[in-house]
Order: sequence, then C-alpha cells, then structure tokens
Amino acid sequence: MDAFKLETDTNASATTMSVPVTRTDGTTRDRIQSFLSLNKIEVFSDQSQAWDFDDCETLEERFDCGLMGLEQLRSEVVEATREGNERALMDTVVGYRELHTLMTKLVDEAEEAAVDILALQMQESRAKLRPKKRNGVAMADRWEGIAWKLARRHDEMMAQLDAALLLMEKQCVFAKLCWSTLAWDARRIFCAQLGGQPQGALWSDGFEAAHFEKLHSEGNQWSIRMKWTAYKEATRRPKYILLDGGRGGGKEQTLVLWEAMDPAAVADGEVKFDVEVRLRNRLFSSLRVDAAGMFRMMRF
Repeated sequence: MDAFKLETDTNASATTMSVPVTRTDGTTRDRIQSFLSLNKIEVFSDQSQAWDFDDCETLEERFDCGLMGLEQLRSEVVEATREGNERALMDTVVGYRELHTLMTKLVDEAEEAAVDILALQMQESRAKLRPKKRNGVAMADRWEGIAWKLARRHDEMMAQLDAALLLMEKQCVFAKLCWSTLAWDARRIFCAQLGGQPQGALWSDGFEAAHFEKLHSEGNQWSIRMKWTAYKEATRRPKYILLDGGRGGGKEQTLVLWEAMDPAAVADGEVKFDVEVRLRNRLFSSLRVDAAGMFRMMRF
C-alpha cells in the first residue's frame, strides 16, 4: 500500500491543506479499492438471503429478520463506498435509520404487550388463590421471575440494536476516510520536510471495529487508530491528524498537529508509533428520518 503523504512547512507545528474532495484522473477508484481491502470492521454473512417481516410470526423471528436487514444495509454502505456513490450511501443510511427505528418500536411494543398480559394473568391468579395465602406468595414470586425475564429479553434486544447502530456509524466513518486524501492522494507527501528529508509515513494493516472510538465529549467526532513509521533521525511525528470535510460544499481540510521527538529515539532505524486520526461524521449524526430530502444537499 502506498504511504499516505502530505507536504508541510518545516517551520509550522500544524499545517492545513485544502484539496478537492474528488478527482478526475483514473487512479482514484483503484486507491479506494485498495484502502477498502483494509476494512475489517465486520464479516458479513450471506447477503443473498431475502428478509421479509411478513414471513415472520414471532417477535424473535421478526427481530432476527430485522437484524439481517440491518446487516445487508451495512454491506450496501460498503458497496456504495467502493463505487464512490455518495447519493447511494446517503439513501442507504436513511433506510437504515428507518428500519432501526421500526425495530426499536417493535421491541418496546412487544414488551408493553407482554407486561399487560402478565398483569392480567397475575390478577386472575390472585383471584383464584386468595384463600390460599401461602400458595399466593409462591405464585407472586413466579410472576416476578417472569417479569424479570421479559425485562432482560427487552434489554438484550435493545443492546443488539445499539451494537448494530454503532457498526453502521463505523462503516460511515470508514467511508469518509476512504474518500479522503489520506486514502487516495498518494502524490502528496505526508511528512514534515526538514532538510528535504521525509519524517515518516502513515499506514494501517487493517481497520477493526475496536480501532474506531466515538468521542462523546465532541459530539459527532470520531477517533481512528492508525500507525506511523518514523524514519531514521526524524525530529517530528504527528500527535493527531484532523480531517474536516467542510460545510456547504467547502473543500476538505487536513490538519496535522506535529510534536517534537528525539532523533536519538530513531537513530538506529525506523520506529513505529500509534497515531490518532480524527474526523467528524456529520452525515450520520445529523440524519433525520423525516427529512430525508435534505441529505442530498449536504456534504459528506
């Protein structure tokens, strides 16, 4: 894989570069394809299986069917990223949120219905067992156990939906990274130029789900863990890299915050470090199911 590189000013501790979000030469698609091969966020199951709520009878069947649909939509996000199709990606995310919302309501309504049925059954049991106080206590314990199981099932299903939503967010974040200059603009030199010598190279041998972290204090900002190889006698390395896709059609900006390092630390050869790439996932975080038409006017 080509090293990701960016030309910088030797006298600046942080450097900003503005570049077009898309390119018209014949290499962009190939570089996105190469970068996509590093996507290890999840392994998709057989996507040829059809899913249809009408074929399901029980809550569990409908829920499993919905999870299959969510997974299929995540795979469509990967395909839209591969094709560089921003509109298809937006439409898929809208559909994902609609299905996710539907499933959340399904789980909540199923729990409410089960609780109502349980309350009615408890009332009928109390009426039948009123003269037998001891048996009534045992029956109450039984109903309490059933209620606890209902609540646990609800919580487990909601946890699965939360996990599925998080995977979708990570796929969208990775899509934005794939479409950034870090992925496909290999002509730029990503390093601080000191005496004409490159300082190092940014790289990754695979992006797993654990490499993506949502920075809750920053709203829609994410952190992606990558690697930096500092070249021999390098004097700087990036503390973090910030990708900003811009608003209202603005150009992408890449901000690199450099920190000094002791050349003696890499006197004997190349040394690898962890480096943090930060970006804002504005598309997914600002998505609203009831305003799908607005997304065709937004930048990704």
